[in-house]
Amino acid sequence: MTACRLPVPPSPLTPEIDRFTGAFVNRLEDHPADFRRRRIPAVQSPAGDTRAWLEKRRAEQQASLIPTPGPELNRMLTLLLAPRQYGTLTEKAAGLWLALYLEALGDLPTWAVEQARMASGNPGWRCLWDGRDVPSSHDVVAECRHILLPIEIELRRLDVVLDTDLYDNGATDGHRANAVAHWALVKAEMRDDDADVFASTEESFRQRAHSWLKPTSVSVPVSGPTRRRMAEER
Repeated sequence: MTACRLPVPPSPLTPEIDRFTGAFVNRLEDHPADFRRRRIPAVQSPAGDTRAWLEKRRAEQQASLIPTPGPELNRMLTLLLAPRQYGTLTEKAAGLWLALYLEALGDLPTWAVEQARMASGNPGWRCLWDGRDVPSSHDVVAECRHILLPIEIELRRLDVVLDTDLYDNGATDGHRANAVAHWALVKAEMRDDDADVFASTEESFRQRAHSWLKPTSVSVPVSGPTRRRMAEER
């Protein structure tokens, strides 16, 4: 009898994958009839090889989240209770801890539990466990949730992109070409306007600086003693 292959962590999310998926997320629009739904123009939706790759990525993420209760999970939890890590536990106490773990972690993939076990044995865990004694079942669940969170976020993004509503906005290739040409014309006019504004601003500064250098004809009031002293000096 062939042993069942346990789920494994998906390949990590790279910046390239994130940008690739984000390009479609940025094209999504609010649905006019339901604020909880999104839609996308049919011509901008993923198709062909692109859609096939996104669906394969989603299937990989979904498979990694499948719960795997059974002997392998029991082995991981037994290692979590290993005396070499947390001191000696009586057989009864270890049995109670194991029962609590199995109840709380039965709906989680074994690989996530294993990563949580490894994290609890080294500095840097993210749950609220204080590092003393045996981590509670709540602590282990919280650590697993931290581990699974990036996968769940990416899976949600993939679901939105692949399951969103499509609509036809009536745009043809000719319409799109005209829009691109019009945008190029608008950009050119914006550059010309910016140049005119810069030139007028520079000229204004030049005139203001020139006015500062001109001799002033404003008379300054001088007191009597000062006038007499100036006359004597002449």
